[in-house]
Amino acid sequence: MTQAPEQRRLYRLKNKDKIHEYAKEWRNKNKLRISEKNREWHIKNSDRFKERMKKNWNNRLNAWIGLIPKITNCELCGKEIYLNANDIQKSIHFDHRNNGDEEIKMNPTAWLGMHRRTKEREEIWKRCNFGMLCNTCNKMLPTQDRVEYLLKALRYTIIGRVK
Repeated sequence: MTQAPEQRRLYRLKNKDKIHEYAKEWRNKNKLRISEKNREWHIKNSDRFKERMKKNWNNRLNAWIGLIPKITNCELCGKEIYLNANDIQKSIHFDHRNNGDEEIKMNPTAWLGMHRRTKEREEIWKRCNFGMLCNTCNKMLPTQDRVEYLLKALRYTIIGRVK
């Protein structure tokens, strides 16, 4: 004989910890079974999974619009660049200005796509003070000894004009 839905609900409310412990034990005993079932699901639904991940990524990135402009210009060459552009040549590349001393050590765009926008994360982002560059300018700048490199480039440019 089955319990009525209301009785099951009341039992779950009274025994949350007991049910949680049982579920935890079951998961520990059945790790391989769960893993295999998940693997099978991902194989069968890979297109659906990829589409869902892409949608979530885009939603999280777009949530940052406002704090980060959707359209801006490269801070070095002035080229128009876009947040969440599908074309790498037109997308914003966030530059670690301080040799990676920022709290966000990974690729800043990936960090945005992996983290929901909250007040705390906005503060973390602001403290990092990333530059916004186009792909070409971002590749051109070295990571190490940047000031020395730019001074040499400036000296090279000036000397070329003086002669």
